[in-house]
Amino acid sequence: MNNKVSVVVTCYNHEKYIAKCIKSIFEQTYQNIELIVFNDGSTDRSGDIISSLLLESPFKETKYFSGANQG
Repeated sequence: MNNKVSVVVTCYNHEKYIAKCIKSIFEQTYQNIELIVFNDGSTDRSGDIISSLLLESPFKETKYFSGANQG
């Protein structure tokens, strides 16, 4: 199977949980994954955690978007 799977993660002030979420995706055995992470204007350390973890992404296509909270 060579089908690409898109995994979309949304985050707003989830600094306690976001690392575990992203690491869990990294540990998947299927590797043809496009990882897309949206940070919806978090006011905690979520953005810093996401940025540092995505440097270790095992996937060719990893995208990170961050902006003002949209609700």
